[in-house]
Parts: sequence; C-alpha cells; structure tokens
Amino acid sequence: MAGSDSDAGTSGPRPVEVDDLAAKLSDLARTLQHEDSVEATLQAIAGAAVGTVPGAEYAALSVVEHRREVHTRAGTGDLAYAVDRVQYEVGEGPCLSAVYEQQTVHVPDMVAEKRWPRFTQRAAELGVSSMLSFQLYVQEDNLGALNLYSSRTHAFDDDSAHVGLLFAAHAAVAMSGAQHL
Repeated sequence: MAGSDSDAGTSGPRPVEVDDLAAKLSDLARTLQHEDSVEATLQAIAGAAVGTVPGAEYAALSVVEHRREVHTRAGTGDLAYAVDRVQYEVGEGPCLSAVYEQQTVHVPDMVAEKRWPRFTQRAAELGVSSMLSFQLYVQEDNLGALNLYSSRTHAFDDDSAHVGLLFAAHAAVAMSGAQHL
C-alpha cells in the first residue's frame, strides 16, 4: 500500500546500517587473515574496534593464560594499557568480570559505578568515563577480553553493545587463527 511503512515504530537499525556493519566485519575478517603475526593481528583488532564500535575511543585486548596470568597484548594507546594495568593491580574491574563471569560488562559512568570501587576511582583519574568489555574465547582454556574505553560518560549504548558483541565474535576467531600461524 502506498505510503505504508511496515517498519514504522520499530527501533532496530535500518537495513543499510546492517549492510554497512556486515561489510565492515567482512573487510575486517579479510584484513586480519593477511596479518603475519599474532601481535600484528591483535593490534589490527584493537584499531578496528575503535573504528567499528560506536562510542569507542580506545581499545585493548587482554589475554588470560591458564586462568591465572592476565596480559594486555594489544592496545590503541597508552591510556588503554594503563587502565588495563589498574585492573590487574587491584584485582577487579570490567575486564576481569567479563573474562571470568559475564559475556558483556557495561560501565556507563565510571564515577557512579559501585561494583569495583578501587578500579573505578583510578580509571576515572586516568580520564576514562565509560567502558564496555566483551568476553573472548580464544582457545581451549585460554580466555580473553576486548575492552573499549571512552572519555565521555554514557558513550556506549545498545547499538554499541550489539556491534561490539558481533565484533568480539570475529575478534575471537581471528585471535585463535593467529595463534596457530
């Protein structure tokens, strides 16, 4: 019927946006396949996360080996490494919760967050106002996390979480493949 819109009132992404995301993720997969080392692959993932996930200003990839040792293997800047290091030092934070407990952890406002008081205070002092972490399964008993940071509060929304989860699935496959080079 002319003038009728069956999608009126829905809040989902327009098909063009979905196609754009699919194209971005496909390009990412092809690009990562051509990296020549684990480190290059991880750096490419971190950089692509910032360009793909709405709200992300910085990204880091943390890897947990044998459920004990946590390392940041790639990041988009000193801030990402510093914030990850704080989590490891104080033994709490969104990254560690994502790795061990939840698939996705969202911190809309670092100052108002009460789950990890030692971490959030120091992260806020470093200039991080919001954060989004995704659990990554990289191989057998090794786990990891994709951590996204922003200097703005409430920088991440439902679209960020959705895109980030899709991105994290691609990142996990790429990380696993790179480790078998």
